[in-house]
Amino acid sequence: LYAMSFKSQHFWSRHAPSPVLSADSVRYSISFRSINRANRNSTIIIGDSNTHNIKFYHENKRSELGKDITGTRIKAYTIDMINPYDAIGYRNIFVHVGINNLKNKYASSSGSVDIDKTFNDCFNKVNQITDLCPDSKLFVSPILPTRIKALNARARRFNAKLFSHAHPSWTVLGFNNFLDEDGDLLDSNFARFYNPSSNYRDRIHLGRMGISRLCLIMKDALLASRESAGQGNPKTGSRLGRSGLVTAHRSYAQALHGH
Repeated sequence: LYAMSFKSQHFWSRHAPSPVLSADSVRYSISFRSINRANRNSTIIIGDSNTHNIKFYHENKRSELGKDITGTRIKAYTIDMINPYDAIGYRNIFVHVGINNLKNKYASSSGSVDIDKTFNDCFNKVNQITDLCPDSKLFVSPILPTRIKALNARARRFNAKLFSHAHPSWTVLGFNNFLDEDGDLLDSNFARFYNPSSNYRDRIHLGRMGISRLCLIMKDALLASRESAGQGNPKTGSRLGRSGLVTAHRSYAQALHGH
Protein backbone atom coordinates (compact mmCIF):
# COMPACT_ATOMS: atom_id res chain seq x y z
CA LEU A 1 0.00 0.00 0.00
CA TYR A 2 1.46 3.32 -1.09
CA ALA A 3 0.00 6.40 0.58
CA MET A 4 0.45 9.89 -0.86
CA SER A 5 -0.29 13.18 0.81
CA PHE A 6 -2.44 15.76 -0.97
CA LYS A 7 0.66 17.84 -1.52
CA SER A 8 2.61 15.01 -3.15
CA GLN A 9 -0.39 14.11 -5.33
CA HIS A 10 -0.65 17.72 -6.41
CA PHE A 11 3.04 17.76 -7.36
CA TRP A 12 2.93 14.39 -9.15
CA SER A 13 -0.14 15.27 -11.22
CA ARG A 14 1.64 18.34 -12.60
CA HIS A 15 5.24 17.14 -12.82
CA ALA A 16 5.04 13.41 -13.60
CA PRO A 17 7.48 12.44 -16.40
CA SER A 18 6.10 11.34 -19.74
CA PRO A 19 6.07 7.54 -20.15
CA VAL A 20 8.89 6.04 -22.20
CA LEU A 21 7.74 3.00 -24.15
CA SER A 22 10.15 0.35 -25.38
CA ALA A 23 9.44 -1.34 -28.69
CA ASP A 24 10.03 -4.80 -27.29
CA SER A 25 8.10 -4.52 -24.02
CA VAL A 26 4.75 -3.42 -22.70
CA ARG A 27 4.06 -2.42 -19.13
CA TYR A 28 0.65 -2.15 -17.52
CA SER A 29 0.09 -0.22 -14.29
CA ILE A 30 -3.18 -0.06 -12.39
CA SER A 31 -3.70 2.18 -9.38
CA PHE A 32 -6.68 2.71 -7.12
CA ARG A 33 -7.11 6.04 -5.39
CA SER A 34 -9.19 6.65 -2.34
CA ILE A 35 -9.46 9.81 -0.25
CA ASN A 36 -10.14 9.38 3.42
CA ARG A 37 -13.50 10.95 4.31
CA ALA A 38 -11.82 12.98 7.03
CA ASN A 39 -9.69 14.71 4.41
CA ARG A 40 -12.45 15.74 2.05
CA ASN A 41 -12.82 19.01 3.93
CA SER A 42 -9.09 19.46 4.53
CA THR A 43 -8.63 23.11 5.37
CA ILE A 44 -5.73 25.45 5.94
CA ILE A 45 -6.06 28.80 7.69
CA ILE A 46 -3.23 31.20 6.92
CA GLY A 47 -3.85 33.85 9.50
CA ASP A 48 -2.78 36.44 12.02
CA SER A 49 -3.19 36.37 15.80
CA ASN A 50 -6.99 36.58 15.54
CA THR A 51 -6.93 33.02 14.18
CA HIS A 52 -4.53 31.75 16.85
CA ASN A 53 -7.24 30.19 19.02
CA ILE A 54 -9.09 28.48 16.18
CA LYS A 55 -8.60 24.77 16.73
CA PHE A 56 -9.48 21.81 14.53
CA TYR A 57 -11.27 18.74 15.88
CA HIS A 58 -8.17 16.56 15.98
CA GLU A 59 -6.50 19.26 18.10
CA ASN A 60 -9.43 19.98 20.38
CA LYS A 61 -12.62 17.90 20.62
CA ARG A 62 -14.51 21.10 21.37
CA SER A 63 -13.52 22.67 18.07
CA GLU A 64 -16.12 25.18 16.92
CA LEU A 65 -15.32 24.28 13.32
CA GLY A 66 -16.82 20.83 13.92
CA LYS A 67 -15.39 17.34 13.48
CA ASP A 68 -16.02 17.25 9.72
CA ILE A 69 -13.46 19.99 9.03
CA THR A 70 -9.85 18.87 9.41
CA GLY A 71 -6.69 20.81 8.74
CA THR A 72 -4.14 23.16 10.18
CA ARG A 73 -3.44 26.79 10.91
CA ILE A 74 -0.28 28.51 9.66
CA LYS A 75 0.67 31.76 11.36
CA ALA A 76 1.18 34.79 9.15
CA TYR A 77 1.07 37.93 11.26
CA THR A 78 1.89 40.16 8.30
CA ILE A 79 1.41 39.86 4.54
CA ASP A 80 5.08 39.13 3.85
CA MET A 81 4.79 36.03 6.06
CA ILE A 82 2.27 34.40 3.70
CA ASN A 83 3.93 31.46 1.94
CA PRO A 84 1.65 30.45 -0.96
CA TYR A 85 3.27 27.00 -1.13
CA ASP A 86 1.87 26.20 2.34
CA ALA A 87 -1.59 26.05 0.76
CA ILE A 88 -0.80 23.24 -1.69
CA GLY A 89 -2.76 20.07 -1.07
CA TYR A 90 -5.72 21.52 0.84
CA ARG A 91 -9.31 21.48 -0.35
CA ASN A 92 -10.21 24.76 1.40
CA ILE A 93 -7.89 27.73 1.93
CA PHE A 94 -8.61 30.69 4.21
CA VAL A 95 -6.39 33.78 4.11
CA HIS A 96 -6.89 36.10 7.08
CA VAL A 97 -4.02 38.62 7.13
CA GLY A 98 -3.58 42.38 6.84
CA ILE A 99 -4.45 44.29 10.00
CA ASN A 100 -0.88 44.39 11.33
CA ASN A 101 0.37 45.95 8.09
CA LEU A 102 -1.91 48.93 8.73
CA LYS A 103 -0.54 49.78 12.16
CA ASN A 104 1.51 52.90 12.81
CA LYS A 105 4.80 50.97 12.83
CA TYR A 106 4.37 50.61 9.06
CA ALA A 107 3.51 54.26 8.54
CA SER A 108 5.78 56.67 6.72
CA SER A 109 7.45 59.64 8.37
CA SER A 110 4.33 61.65 7.55
CA GLY A 111 2.22 59.19 9.52
CA SER A 112 0.43 57.62 6.54
CA VAL A 113 0.30 53.99 5.46
CA ASP A 114 0.58 53.16 1.75
CA ILE A 115 -2.74 51.35 1.36
CA ASP A 116 -2.22 50.75 -2.36
CA LYS A 117 1.10 48.98 -1.81
CA THR A 118 -0.24 47.00 1.15
CA PHE A 119 -3.21 45.81 -0.87
CA ASN A 120 -1.09 44.98 -3.92
CA ASP A 121 1.27 42.91 -1.77
CA CYS A 122 -1.66 40.95 -0.37
CA PHE A 123 -3.37 40.64 -3.75
CA ASN A 124 -0.20 39.22 -5.33
CA LYS A 125 0.20 36.64 -2.54
CA VAL A 126 -3.39 35.45 -2.90
CA ASN A 127 -3.03 35.35 -6.68
CA GLN A 128 -0.03 33.06 -6.26
CA ILE A 129 -2.16 30.74 -4.14
CA THR A 130 -4.83 30.79 -6.86
CA ASP A 131 -2.26 29.77 -9.48
CA LEU A 132 -0.75 27.03 -7.30
CA CYS A 133 -4.09 25.60 -6.15
CA PRO A 134 -6.55 25.97 -9.05
CA ASP A 135 -8.79 23.16 -7.77
CA SER A 136 -9.06 24.46 -4.20
CA LYS A 137 -11.71 26.74 -2.75
CA LEU A 138 -10.17 30.02 -1.68
CA PHE A 139 -11.73 32.22 1.00
CA VAL A 140 -10.32 35.68 1.68
CA SER A 141 -11.06 37.72 4.79
CA PRO A 142 -11.38 41.48 4.61
CA ILE A 143 -9.73 43.25 7.51
CA LEU A 144 -11.79 42.96 10.68
CA PRO A 145 -13.01 46.14 12.36
CA THR A 146 -11.19 47.17 15.53
CA ARG A 147 -11.94 49.54 18.42
CA ILE A 148 -9.52 52.09 16.91
CA LYS A 149 -11.10 54.62 14.53
CA ALA A 150 -7.88 55.57 12.72
CA LEU A 151 -7.07 51.92 12.05
CA ASN A 152 -10.61 51.30 10.82
CA ALA A 153 -10.29 54.15 8.33
CA ARG A 154 -7.28 52.39 6.79
CA ALA A 155 -9.10 49.05 6.89
CA ARG A 156 -12.08 50.54 5.01
CA ARG A 157 -9.83 51.67 2.18
CA PHE A 158 -8.10 48.29 2.03
CA ASN A 159 -11.41 46.39 2.08
CA ALA A 160 -12.92 48.58 -0.62
CA LYS A 161 -10.04 47.59 -2.90
CA LEU A 162 -10.46 43.92 -1.99
CA PHE A 163 -14.15 43.90 -2.85
CA SER A 164 -13.50 45.79 -6.09
CA HIS A 165 -10.61 43.67 -7.32
CA ALA A 166 -11.30 40.20 -5.93
CA HIS A 167 -10.78 37.39 -8.43
CA PRO A 168 -14.08 35.74 -9.50
CA SER A 169 -12.92 32.42 -8.02
CA TRP A 170 -12.43 33.89 -4.53
CA THR A 171 -15.08 33.93 -1.85
CA VAL A 172 -14.71 37.14 0.16
CA LEU A 173 -16.15 36.83 3.66
CA GLY A 174 -18.52 39.40 5.12
CA PHE A 175 -17.90 40.82 8.58
CA ASN A 176 -20.91 43.14 9.02
CA ASN A 177 -21.95 41.38 12.21
CA PHE A 178 -18.74 42.33 13.99
CA LEU A 179 -19.67 46.03 13.90
CA ASP A 180 -21.28 47.89 16.77
CA GLU A 181 -24.69 49.58 16.55
CA ASP A 182 -23.17 52.67 14.93
CA GLY A 183 -21.50 50.52 12.25
CA ASP A 184 -18.13 52.10 12.92
CA LEU A 185 -16.19 50.05 15.50
CA LEU A 186 -15.74 46.43 16.54
CA ASP A 187 -18.60 45.56 18.89
CA SER A 188 -17.10 45.46 22.38
CA ASN A 189 -18.85 42.12 23.02
CA PHE A 190 -16.53 40.51 20.48
CA ALA A 191 -13.34 42.11 21.84
CA ARG A 192 -10.94 40.31 24.14
CA PHE A 193 -10.47 41.26 27.78
CA TYR A 194 -6.98 42.65 28.15
CA ASN A 195 -7.22 43.12 31.90
CA PRO A 196 -10.36 41.47 33.30
CA SER A 197 -9.89 43.05 36.73
CA SER A 198 -10.26 46.54 35.27
CA ASN A 199 -12.88 45.56 32.66
CA TYR A 200 -10.58 46.95 29.96
CA ARG A 201 -10.89 45.31 26.55
CA ASP A 202 -8.22 44.71 23.94
CA ARG A 203 -8.98 47.12 21.08
CA ILE A 204 -7.81 44.83 18.25
CA HIS A 205 -8.04 41.15 19.15
CA LEU A 206 -11.16 39.03 19.24
CA GLY A 207 -12.33 37.46 22.48
CA ARG A 208 -14.14 34.15 22.92
CA MET A 209 -17.39 35.41 21.42
CA GLY A 210 -15.52 36.97 18.54
CA ILE A 211 -13.65 33.75 17.75
CA SER A 212 -16.95 31.85 17.86
CA ARG A 213 -18.45 34.31 15.40
CA LEU A 214 -15.44 34.03 13.09
CA CYS A 215 -15.67 30.21 13.12
CA LEU A 216 -19.37 30.41 12.32
CA ILE A 217 -18.66 32.65 9.34
CA MET A 218 -16.01 30.23 8.06
CA LYS A 219 -18.31 27.21 8.45
CA ASP A 220 -21.16 29.08 6.78
CA ALA A 221 -18.89 29.98 3.85
CA LEU A 222 -17.87 26.34 3.40
CA LEU A 223 -21.50 25.22 3.52
CA ALA A 224 -22.61 27.84 0.99
CA SER A 225 -19.75 26.88 -1.31
CA ARG A 226 -20.64 23.18 -1.19
CA GLU A 227 -24.35 23.84 -1.75
CA SER A 228 -23.66 26.01 -4.79
CA ALA A 229 -21.39 23.43 -6.45
CA GLY A 230 -22.94 22.15 -9.63
CA GLN A 231 -25.40 25.03 -9.88
CA GLY A 232 -24.01 27.10 -12.71
CA ASN A 233 -20.47 28.29 -12.06
CA PRO A 234 -19.43 26.96 -8.61
CA LYS A 235 -16.94 29.78 -8.24
CA THR A 236 -18.90 33.00 -8.34
CA GLY A 237 -17.24 35.06 -5.65
CA SER A 238 -19.06 35.93 -2.43
CA ARG A 239 -22.33 34.20 -1.66
CA LEU A 240 -25.13 34.75 0.81
CA GLY A 241 -24.91 32.07 3.49
CA ARG A 242 -27.82 30.74 5.54
CA SER A 243 -26.94 32.90 8.52
CA GLY A 244 -26.39 35.99 6.36
CA LEU A 245 -22.79 36.21 7.59
CA VAL A 246 -21.30 35.74 4.14
CA THR A 247 -22.46 38.79 2.25
CA ALA A 248 -22.31 40.17 -1.22
CA HIS A 249 -19.59 42.67 -2.13
CA ARG A 250 -21.79 45.73 -2.51
CA SER A 251 -23.72 45.35 0.75
CA TYR A 252 -20.63 44.88 2.88
CA ALA A 253 -18.80 47.77 1.24
CA GLN A 254 -21.81 49.97 1.92
CA ALA A 255 -21.94 48.85 5.54
CA LEU A 256 -18.28 49.72 5.96
CA HIS A 257 -18.89 53.21 4.72
CA GLY A 258 -22.02 53.70 6.81
CA HIS A 259 -24.48 53.67 3.90
